[in-house]
Amino acid sequence: MPVEGPDISEEVLGRLKTIAAGLKGIELDIPPRTVAFLGGHFTEFDEASAVLKARFPVKHDYRNPMRFMQGGMTIAVMDNTMGPLCFLCGFFGVSTQINTAFVRPVTPDEEWIEVEARIVERTANVAQVTAITRNAAGKTVALCQATFTALSRPPVPVPG
Repeated sequence: MPVEGPDISEEVLGRLKTIAAGLKGIELDIPPRTVAFLGGHFTEFDEASAVLKARFPVKHDYRNPMRFMQGGMTIAVMDNTMGPLCFLCGFFGVSTQINTAFVRPVTPDEEWIEVEARIVERTANVAQVTAITRNAAGKTVALCQATFTALSRPPVPVPG
């Protein structure tokens, strides 16, 4: 049964905090700093179907010189929906490959875009995740397929 409505973002963040608290010896930033930086808001979560939806504003600073949303920012909002989805579904990993197809630009008049992420296959070590990004008119702007690889131990800072 999907969870949706005006309070879903707080519920999803609460679940993320609960999961993070159960990880001994690992300190996580919840909400993820990049989700907060991007202005993301989770709008629906369906654990049984492994689907998470999020809405992101299209900020002026995200635009390229033609005033379209820069492609890297579009990838960032997809990655920042797929990652929390994996975590919510019990898969602790990071994106190791992301393939994206841009269908149409996010134009200067767009105020927000919505990302729908779905885990399509999962093993103990790898999760295959897809994301579709749509504009307010429901038109697809980008498609993404990503591989998330499980972390077997807490991340260790790399010097230098």
